Amino acid sequence: MATKEGNLSENAFTCSICLEEFRKPRSLPCGHSFCHECLCEYLKKFEGKSEMPCPLCRNATHTETPITLDSIVQWVEKFPLFDVLPGNKTSKSEFSLPTKQSCQACAIEQKSVEANLYCLDCCEHLCNTCAETHTKFKLNRNHKISLSEKAPSSKVVELLLEIGRCPNHENETAEYICKDQNQPCCGKCAITSHRKCEEVLTIFDVAKENNTLADRIANYTQKLEEKMMLTLDLSHRVKEEPSRIESCSERIEKQLTEIKVQLDEAFERLRNKVIGEVMSIKSKLLDQAKGNLQDVCVKLEDIRRKQAELEDVLSHGNEVHKYLYMLKQTPVDDVKWGWSTPYTGYHTVYKPVEYISYPSRAQRSFFQMQEPTSIRILQYVELGITFKENTPLSSIIEQIDNLLIVEQDSRAHTI
Repeated sequence: MATKEGNLSENAFTCSICLEEFRKPRSLPCGHSFCHECLCEYLKKFEGKSEMPCPLCRNATHTETPITLDSIVQWVEKFPLFDVLPGNKTSKSEFSLPTKQSCQACAIEQKSVEANLYCLDCCEHLCNTCAETHTKFKLNRNHKISLSEKAPSSKVVELLLEIGRCPNHENETAEYICKDQNQPCCGKCAITSHRKCEEVLTIFDVAKENNTLADRIANYTQKLEEKMMLTLDLSHRVKEEPSRIESCSERIEKQLTEIKVQLDEAFERLRNKVIGEVMSIKSKLLDQAKGNLQDVCVKLEDIRRKQAELEDVLSHGNEVHKYLYMLKQTPVDDVKWGWSTPYTGYHTVYKPVEYISYPSRAQRSFFQMQEPTSIRILQYVELGITFKENTPLSSIIEQIDNLLIVEQDSRAHTI
């Protein structure tokens, strides 16, 4: 195991229970360390018992009295702190791992002996004496022993122990496999749950004689690599998705802004054109109306003068006067009033706005009128207009405006 801080594994500073950086770590007699709070929570599972198995190696730590909820904190505080530098901080650079592990077999007897070797099958650190004894047993004869420096990290140890556990007994190792049910089991399960099964073999023998295991591992590794490549590609695309969405949103907003500007410009052009033509027509109509009003006023005075003459002749003249007066008068129907064509005013038609072009083909016409709009002077209406002397011109124009009627169909009237 490396002794320099710069070469320490990330797993060396990770609690195997919470899978986070150590917080006030404490070491068990077996050499494994865990957070203070994690150990307190873990001990609650063993309330009323006098021993606690290590969460990793399952080596039991015995207590003089049964564990109670009230004594958990005091009991955990008996474990030594995990070599933390002064200040008791949790930074990685402030941990100092022990250069040597303690023998886990000797720890059962409450002995602290330096471990130089490591059993890869049992996941335990052993001293030279215990390692020699360990391999003398028939069940352990094929166990692989390596130097402690080559021992795996705590996460790897936890994984290996989890793989080797009996699915029905948490504290037992799966040593057998039932071929009938294709299920690993411990010795207890083998003589109880699988006693009627025809073929129950040791896992060691089955694994040793399995000729397809290497091919299965190679195929599984290849499949994992293929899945990894696909997942990485998907990950890159998913990471780029927010930027693509943002870019698309910005383009849409920009296009909407451009369309609004084009609509505003088109509307302003249409408005200026229509208002300009309306004002031009209004000016012409007002000028014509003023001229017509003057003609009407002259004719009106002429009619009133003739009416006054007729009344004077009728009131003061005799039959001869009346006869001679009427002889000199022209019939009313033959009187020339100063214009020879019916008074119909102006006829102006606005053509529909058929299309206002835009850069994009997908954009439709901004404004399209279904029918032409017409502005016509349709009828002269007798409103009983009277003019006194010194009548302001504005009053005359206002009364003339009342004579203009806008409709869909034109109607001519002859005076």
